[in-house]
Amino acid sequence: KLLIRGPNGAGKSTVMHSLRGSISLIDGDRSTNPDLRLGVFTQDLAQELDPSARAVDLVTAYARTGLDGDITVSEQEARAAMGRLGLQGEKALRHICDLSGGEKARV
Repeated sequence: KLLIRGPNGAGKSTVMHSLRGSISLIDGDRSTNPDLRLGVFTQDLAQELDPSARAVDLVTAYARTGLDGDITVSEQEARAAMGRLGLQGEKALRHICDLSGGEKARV
C-alpha cells in the first residue's frame, strides 16, 4: 500500500495519474508488474462542479435544495461546515476553478 500525502495543490493527484498511466510522463519510463492491483480514490465527481461558481455558493445551494434540504441554511452555516472539512477562511470564497482536486472533492 502507498499513501501520498501533502499540501493542497502540491501535485499528489498528478503523481497518481502518472503512476496509473492516465497522463503521459514528461520524462522516463513506466513499467508495471502484471500482478499489480491499483486502487485509487478519484476526484472525478468534483470535476463536474461549475468552475465559475464560488465554493460556498454551491454548498449553500445544495444544503438548501438537496435530498434533506433546508431553505433556512445561511451562508455562514455553510462556511462553518466547510471549515470543518478544511476549507476555512477565504478558501470557501474561491471559485471552483481555483481549488485543488482535493479541495473540490470536499465541496
